[in-house]
Amino acid sequence: MMNVLSFSKVAAKYRVTMDSAQRNEIRVHLNDGKLWRFSKMNCNYEIINYWYINLASKNEMSLNNRDKTNAKLAMKLYEHCNYPGYKHFMSFIKNNYFRNLPITVEDAKQELHK
Repeated sequence: MMNVLSFSKVAAKYRVTMDSAQRNEIRVHLNDGKLWRFSKMNCNYEIINYWYINLASKNEMSLNNRDKTNAKLAMKLYEHCNYPGYKHFMSFIKNNYFRNLPITVEDAKQELHK
């Protein structure tokens, strides 16, 4: 089980302490006197990152220059649309919501499925 917290949001509401010389953990002091402790979890991130990088490289190697350019354009458009969600974005492209769009649904899939 893993806990993912926004440190700034937790610290804005509760007192947060850490003393790595004493214990390698982050402590969140709740208002009712309770204490939540978060300590490091030992994971082998190097292997996960290695496989992710290899997979991305193989995917990019299968694309020609035009496909790479259009995939990047699709990502820029997705950002400019304020990240509408995968299904909505694909329907925008399929239904010609944008005029004279040089990208296709396949270009968008290449970039969004990374």
